[in-house]
Amino acid sequence: VTALLVPTWMPDGYQEGDVQITFTPKHRAFTTIYFHDDNTIRIRIADYLDSFPSQIEQSDSLIEIFESGGIDYYIFDNEGQIQAVWINENFECYISGSLTLSEIRTMVESIEKG
Repeated sequence: VTALLVPTWMPDGYQEGDVQITFTPKHRAFTTIYFHDDNTIRIRIADYLDSFPSQIEQSDSLIEIFESGGIDYYIFDNEGQIQAVWINENFECYISGSLTLSEIRTMVESIEKG
C-alpha cells in the first residue's frame, strides 16, 4: 500500500487497542480502536478489492469539507461524535471519536506527513 491512510498524530493519552480485520468478497477492512479513560477513537480503512468507492453519502450533520494533501475529508457530527470520512485511491476511510474539531483536523493533516 503506497497511499498515506493513517494519522501519525493522536491526542495525548490514547493507547492503541487490538486491530480487527474483516473480509468480504468486495473488501477487507482494518479497524483499530484507541482508548483514553472512557473516550475512544476508531479508525477504519476499507480496501475495496475489485472496485473503487465512488462517493461519500452526506447528511445534515456535515460540518465541513476539509482539504488536506489533495484529499477532501468530510467532517460530520454523528450524535456528538466527530467523524472524518474520505476516499483515497481504492480505500474508504474514517476516523470517529470523542474529538474536538481542532483535534480531528490535526489528525487529518498528520496523514499526509506519513
